[in-house]
Amino acid sequence: MGWLNESTAEGNAFYLVTIEAVRIGDSAAAPLFQIVCSPSAEGKQAGKEKGELAQRHVQRREFWVELLDKSKVRTALFSNVSPSTENWIAAGAGRTGMVYNYIINMDSAHVELYIDKGKGSEDINRKRFEHLSTKKDAIEKTFGDSLEWVASEGRRSTLIHKKVSDYGLRDVERRDEVQNAMVDAMVRLEASLKPHIPELEV
Repeated sequence: MGWLNESTAEGNAFYLVTIEAVRIGDSAAAPLFQIVCSPSAEGKQAGKEKGELAQRHVQRREFWVELLDKSKVRTALFSNVSPSTENWIAAGAGRTGMVYNYIINMDSAHVELYIDKGKGSEDINRKRFEHLSTKKDAIEKTFGDSLEWVASEGRRSTLIHKKVSDYGLRDVERRDEVQNAMVDAMVRLEASLKPHIPELEV
């Protein structure tokens, strides 16, 4: 019953009530009503948050459908990737534990190479990152801009990252612009890294 109060419009309220007959002494039986479930501010807030999350899932899927159509015109990298309701989609970079990610947030858009071979892979991830770092000048020259090289202490994964727009999912009127910027950056990121990934020893 709680889900009805979470999901219905403001002003509507549902109660779940049990009824049983009780008798005090020799009096006639009388009904006793007990409320099992009733509307609450917490329930309404939970319902609102669920609705907002569901709407974001719809928006993200629509965004990825459109972006993947644009991406396929420029590169085969994401040609076998399906749209998602997450804020990221990934494609393999040619080595286990290395993927290219498109990332869309509410107010920004990013591309990256994400390096994480899984549990216990800290040394491998770091070595891969360090090898690519030795090629930083060549990679950034091919990319055409600086990149963010992230290997935080205590973090298993490493990544090579680029924020490509200060607009994001909420900026519907700029969606085409954001998607084109993401695709362009991904094409350049792959081109800049692809020659160096086969050189990795681990």
